[in-house]
Amino acid sequence: MMDKLLVSLLVLLANVKALFFKVIYLGQIQSDLVVPSPYFPSVRIRSGGSISCSHVKFRRRCSIFADGGQVNIGKGAFLNNDCSINSNQSVVIGANTLLGEGVKIYDHNHRVIDGVVSHSELDSAPVSIGSDCWIGSNVVILPGVSICDRVIVGAGSVITKSISEPGTYVTENIRLRKLN
Repeated sequence: MMDKLLVSLLVLLANVKALFFKVIYLGQIQSDLVVPSPYFPSVRIRSGGSISCSHVKFRRRCSIFADGGQVNIGKGAFLNNDCSINSNQSVVIGANTLLGEGVKIYDHNHRVIDGVVSHSELDSAPVSIGSDCWIGSNVVILPGVSICDRVIVGAGSVITKSISEPGTYVTENIRLRKLN
C-alpha cells in the first residue's frame, strides 16, 4: 500500500512539473503526459522552440532540448534510459516508436569552415522517424535523416542517410577513415 502511495505521489509530482513547464513557457509544451514511473525528462526550450507529446513513456535521464526547434513525439512512443533529442529545426517521432537506451537524435551540427568548427553557426536539417519503429540502444541519428514506418535499427548504428523501406538495418564493418 505504501509503495502505491509513493508511486502515485511521484507521478503527481511529475505531472505538476509538466504543468509548471506549460505555465513558465506559456504553453509551448503541449502535452498530455502519462508518466508510468516517477521519472520526467529534462526539458529545455529556447528561442521559440516547442515540445509536443501525448501519452509518451519516459525512463530515467531522458532529455529533450528544443533550442529554437520543434519536437513532436507521437502517442504511445517509449524513450528508454538516457535518450537525448536535440532540435534546432524539427524532430518528429511517430506513434508507438520505441527508442532503446542511449539513443541520440540531432537535427543540427556545428558548421565547419576551412577546417575550423564554429561554436555559433549551425547547419540544420529536419529529422523524421515513422510510426511503429524500434531504434536499438546507442543509435545516433544525424541531421536530415528520414526513417519510414516499421523500421528496426540495430544497436550501435549511426544513421546518416534516410531509410525509405520497412525492414531491419544495422551498421557493420565500421572502419575509421579520414574524410579529407
